[in-house]
Amino acid sequence: DRNATSLAGYLSGYRDSISTFRWIWNNLVNDKAKYWAKVFACIVVVQTTCEMLMSLPVRYLVDGVIAKEMTCIVWGMAAYATLQIVPRILNWFALFVRNHIGCENLSSLDYAMNKLFFGKSLGQHMHESSMLSSANMEKGRMRVIQVQEVIYNDAIASVSGLSIAFLLLWWTSVFAGVVVSCLFLSVVAWSLYLNRQVMIHCLP
Repeated sequence: DRNATSLAGYLSGYRDSISTFRWIWNNLVNDKAKYWAKVFACIVVVQTTCEMLMSLPVRYLVDGVIAKEMTCIVWGMAAYATLQIVPRILNWFALFVRNHIGCENLSSLDYAMNKLFFGKSLGQHMHESSMLSSANMEKGRMRVIQVQEVIYNDAIASVSGLSIAFLLLWWTSVFAGVVVSCLFLSVVAWSLYLNRQVMIHCLP
């Protein structure tokens, strides 16, 4: 009964999406998968940080060559080599962890969905047979798998990269950080406005 074209209904839809993700995490993901997901997120953060800091030792290398300081050059080369090697090792470990997450998620999802499905009463199955069907169960199962794959394959890396780049930008230049923060807020506000306009004009 919610009016999706109203501002309250539009924002309520966003809250529903967040609550859906929270429900999936709490009810369809087991403890092992949660543990490996946290490990994976930490690996991605460290890997992204190393990749973002790649230009820092290059600066010291150039400064050392200009000043002809061998110590600065050696430390710059060592730091650059480390930042090149560490992300590759972490990427291999991240693939290993992602496989563990996938296996745990599939087994946990099948167990949880069967438990929820057969936990309904016979009367509810008879009354809501069009909704409580194997086809809908499989459709929901595939949607959950797609959401999990998007989060692990794209969302964690994207959010980590943007967040670390944003923090490093503030660290490098406060003025640049303020400018990008204002641009970010304007883009978010404009996106919300345009998405709502799409709902208003396209939903009917």
